Amino acid sequence: MRKITATLIVMLGVIGCKSVNVSLPIPVKIAGRVTIEGPSADFSDTVLIPSYLLSDVIGEHVGDDEDIAVELESVVLVVSRDNCAENTVIEDGKVSIGLGVQVDSLASVEDLNLTDALGDTLRVRLYSSGVATLNAFAGNTLAGVDDLLVVVVDGTANPEPPPDIDFDLDVVFTFTMVVVREMTSIGP
Repeated sequence: MRKITATLIVMLGVIGCKSVNVSLPIPVKIAGRVTIEGPSADFSDTVLIPSYLLSDVIGEHVGDDEDIAVELESVVLVVSRDNCAENTVIEDGKVSIGLGVQVDSLASVEDLNLTDALGDTLRVRLYSSGVATLNAFAGNTLAGVDDLLVVVVDGTANPEPPPDIDFDLDVVFTFTMVVVREMTSIGP
């Protein structure tokens, strides 16, 4: 066994080792649940997502000396609870986000049947202003800024109540975190 270990050490010395930086993309997710309840066909509600949620997830994957960058990869919607009348449809739904008072459009849905969509992951087309806000949120989080991401969901449902509009919509944000790690490479 000692002979094999000694041989490996000599081989590595002859071949050589060097340090290289490797970029590793790692997906990280945060989510907010918006509960929509009310006696009107028109609805609007808000959820606040603190930056420490993103910071904690990032912290699970990086060391103190590693360089990282974070950008939005995707946003999906999930109808996680539906207590509306069967086949209630969101005729015109909007998701907006902001880092304060002003909110930017992020996504929209039309003709979404809550009964059919319950539990499904819904990919949505994103608007550039909302993407820019999410990337600013990620950048602020990396810089150590305590931010609150405001997520607003509003729209119109059909049929009109009664019964009341009553459902939960999860807004799931996936960011790609690129970590630059120093690794040892064997060879020239």
